[in-house]
Amino acid sequence: MRSYSIQSFSQDKRVAKVILWTVFFSFLAHGFSWFNVAFNHDSLKVFQLDGNWQASLGRFLIPVYLLLRGKIVAPLLVAFLSVLFLSLSVALTVRLLDIKRTLSIVLVSGLFATCQVLTSLYSTYMPAADIQMLSLLFSVLSVCLIFDRRKYLMPAAVVSLAISIALYQAYAQVFLVLAILRLTKDLADKGTSGVLWKNGAYTVLCFVCGALLYYVGWVVYVRIVFGSGISQLPSYGAYNSVGRIGSISLQTIPGLIKGAYFIFLKYVLRPEGMNSFFIGIVHFLLAAGSFYFLSIKIRSISSRAWAALMMLLLPLAANFVYILTGGVRHTLMYFSFIVLFAGVVMSLEIGMAENSKVRHPRLDKIISVAMTTLLILLVWNNVVYANQVHVRKSLEEQATLSVMTRIIDKIEQVEGYEPGKTEVVFVGNLDKSEVKQNREGYNARHVIGDYVNFSVTYLETLSDYFKYYLGYPINVAGRDTAVYFSKMPEVAEMPAFPSPGFADMIGDKLVVKLSDNMIIMESKEFHSSLSAD
Repeated sequence: MRSYSIQSFSQDKRVAKVILWTVFFSFLAHGFSWFNVAFNHDSLKVFQLDGNWQASLGRFLIPVYLLLRGKIVAPLLVAFLSVLFLSLSVALTVRLLDIKRTLSIVLVSGLFATCQVLTSLYSTYMPAADIQMLSLLFSVLSVCLIFDRRKYLMPAAVVSLAISIALYQAYAQVFLVLAILRLTKDLADKGTSGVLWKNGAYTVLCFVCGALLYYVGWVVYVRIVFGSGISQLPSYGAYNSVGRIGSISLQTIPGLIKGAYFIFLKYVLRPEGMNSFFIGIVHFLLAAGSFYFLSIKIRSISSRAWAALMMLLLPLAANFVYILTGGVRHTLMYFSFIVLFAGVVMSLEIGMAENSKVRHPRLDKIISVAMTTLLILLVWNNVVYANQVHVRKSLEEQATLSVMTRIIDKIEQVEGYEPGKTEVVFVGNLDKSEVKQNREGYNARHVIGDYVNFSVTYLETLSDYFKYYLGYPINVAGRDTAVYFSKMPEVAEMPAFPSPGFADMIGDKLVVKLSDNMIIMESKEFHSSLSAD
């Protein structure tokens, strides 16, 4: 393999191919969501992405980015930016791993563009889609700068990684996974473990320095903008805050490491998406094929030992944020798992290059054709799954609009109610109500769709729905008030929606009972449940 340099990026003919195929697969899988956006869950804040709140969680460059993009979510603009950033990320990955065949480029572009992370982003977290893809781009760029033959670019690699973390912390996992894949490539090409030490040391140094630079930047930002230390932030220690790192103890680390491996294996063997059991088998077969081709290329005992060690550390690298956050997991955190498919394509190209030099060329040909076929099936499966999710979200949007307009109609008929003035207390949950209707025919195991049937999810999204989606003046009571009323005997005796009398005045407040089950789902509990079985 020739010495790698990022300098010739613009002259590389593969870049144009990557952009073409990434745009194609992105539109094929997610185009429906770009023109038929169903705002739901967190994306109900369609006209206001709270930059300060994001900064307080540790994503302090998001408000800076929003100064350029704007807070109002323009779906087509967000889609354009996210596909642009993704295309550049795929192009850098293809060059870093020296993937050359056109079919291989098509496969990597398709696997990245149709993955479950992007399906979740476009269907439920549209305001963050371009932000996360920008984080991905800086993470990939950082690895490329490390392995560039011009080592004076190391400071730029550190800054790039720090920027990625400051946009969304989980993409630091992509940095580690991609670095391990590149080190494996070097080991396969050069045949000796000596090549690992220099670039491996640069990788570790960049990661540590990038993390430190990020932390210093966060502290300075918080001091300037909030006028306080990070431990005084209201979100410090929240389930999705970097502040959770401080709560980890030595006693919990072994269990968290075990959990990180378990989640990785679970993703491989029982992934999100359509035909989960079948796709798990496909993942297993692709992993076996990749190990087979790498074992042909990496022949010395010491090199194989190093390769085995890196493969053993790969699940930990792909999921180390799970450990740092004390066990938080979410679909949006797992783009690092998707990057592994680039490693599969890389090993496939290695095997095909070696085909004429091994003892069983016919067997190798059969394995390479089988792996290529399985990768094509994965891309197609992802495309169908993505479209199912986007259509389902559109149907949920229509169902929610119907239900909420009916609720408003009954609220306005209650004597004593004044729109925008009377405090309205919502108890219960629409997804536990009698109007909940599970939609049949969706042969998919996907987190968001399994847990909700309406656009509103946790209590705060009710206020968001009225304010940002319907533009209706309503004074929704806070969580503490809702919990207090849910425990009152008078509320327990009220009928639940859609029965007559589900909305009634109690004192000077209007109580709306959405379901007989009045447990009010906490926002943090909902987010945690997204990744549970």
